[in-house]
Amino acid sequence: MSLNIDDIVITPEKKKFSLWWEIRDFITIFVIIFGFGWLFVNAQLVLILIDNIAWNDTVKANEVVLATPTKQISINNIETKKEEKIENSDNLENLKRHLLEKKINEKLNHIHKKYRTDSIYKPKYNDLLKNNIKSYNIKFNVLPPDARLTIPKIWVDVHIVTLSNIPIEKIKKADYDEYLYDGVVKYPYTTDPGQKGNVFIFGHTSYYWWKKNPYGTVFSKIPRLRHGDIMELTWNWKKYKYEIFKKLILSPTQVSWVYKKYKNWEFLTIMGCYPIGSDSQRMVIIAKRVK
Repeated sequence: MSLNIDDIVITPEKKKFSLWWEIRDFITIFVIIFGFGWLFVNAQLVLILIDNIAWNDTVKANEVVLATPTKQISINNIETKKEEKIENSDNLENLKRHLLEKKINEKLNHIHKKYRTDSIYKPKYNDLLKNNIKSYNIKFNVLPPDARLTIPKIWVDVHIVTLSNIPIEKIKKADYDEYLYDGVVKYPYTTDPGQKGNVFIFGHTSYYWWKKNPYGTVFSKIPRLRHGDIMELTWNWKKYKYEIFKKLILSPTQVSWVYKKYKNWEFLTIMGCYPIGSDSQRMVIIAKRVK
């Protein structure tokens, strides 16, 4: 009996059900979906974290000399060129001012010769002009009219929201989220700048990006601040300067105790949630006024 190859029938082996494989596939799919979902929700947070990780004080401090020894380019050279340009522009302004003053003096001399008499009681026009100039006050206050917090090192220049319409008994339960859409918030009834005590200001370090808060990451770079860095407050047309001397990471319940500890001088305290993307702790930075 001969066997024909067409008569051979191969029946596929049935795949056995395995609970382990099913669980593994489910976990894999879940992790992929969860990962993409988390990345979508926290895209802004990821960018902030990457920026903070990439930022390094040492690297920036050492970037003084760039390029090769044959053709050296340094920040010092760039600054020197900038100073030369500024000096040249100052010289040009001085020349223009000198020519303008010369032209004015020529006209004044012409008027003086034309209308001046020999009477000792008639003053010279130059004297009249000088006396009039002395009576004018040309010192203008160019500070912004609103209350502002400025931290030069981390490029923060933000409006301070002041709240005086919240009753004292409702301060702890108040929802400040709506006010944080307009800037950072000065905690109600804390000391004003220029007075003995502690000015307390808080703001967002991170926020839900889809809520479109322009100040949602205004304090995201405060972890970069160090002892000796400067913060400034503009308040009632005056500027107050503060020098950082302490940086703390606290639980929310510890903040009040630390705040009350620094009230025997003029202090400024700023606070934001920490770590970035979490509200489990608070980063508190305390500065003392320098005059």
